Amino acid sequence: MVGIEALLRWDNARNGSLSPSTFIPVAEGSGLIQLQIPAFVRYVDEAITASQIDGKRIELEITEGLRLHDPDQINKIFKALRSLEIRRAIDDFGTGYSSLTYLQGLPFSKLKIDRTFVANLPSSRNDVAIVTALVGLARSLDLALVAEGVETEAQRTLLREMGCEHIQGWLMSKALPADELARGFASQALRMHCEEQGNGTALRSRSSGLGSYAFNHTPSQ
Repeated sequence: MVGIEALLRWDNARNGSLSPSTFIPVAEGSGLIQLQIPAFVRYVDEAITASQIDGKRIELEITEGLRLHDPDQINKIFKALRSLEIRRAIDDFGTGYSSLTYLQGLPFSKLKIDRTFVANLPSSRNDVAIVTALVGLARSLDLALVAEGVETEAQRTLLREMGCEHIQGWLMSKALPADELARGFASQALRMHCEEQGNGTALRSRSSGLGSYAFNHTPSQ
């Protein structure tokens, strides 16, 4: 494993378990979790200090569909996050309206290929062409790359052959509660491997030649 993505679910007494696609747009629209608020970086810094986690081990994902109304302010925020050694990734890349604009103007460190381009691999010629182009784009811009939604060995094999560095999906692990995830590492059913690289410490899977991501399902009341 090279990393773990925290997934948030809202366990609502009336409506049951709600996915982020339901409540995140409401929170963004009301300003509760806007990236562009002036105190955002301070909140992140305080959270790092309180949790005693090295900033190098944190990656913040920005969904491609998020409307960034003040590019200059966002650029300052991204530079401040970089000073904390926090990585910045574009999530669901290829599905939004401003992906290339984001790459042109903001200091991202990683692209995450949306699962819609992975689901029909290796049979879809169009998706093979799109993923090949995205691999080339990431290499040209010196960005790390993750393919989301990988569920089959055939997909993993093709992505490795295409040069995609990391994969994420249920082929590696289903979404797990935090305590079950911790037990998986304690029993060595899940393993992390550190490997020094030029820009810090990377975590890489020995077995597949690809980095892979697990999911941590975090319920919220």
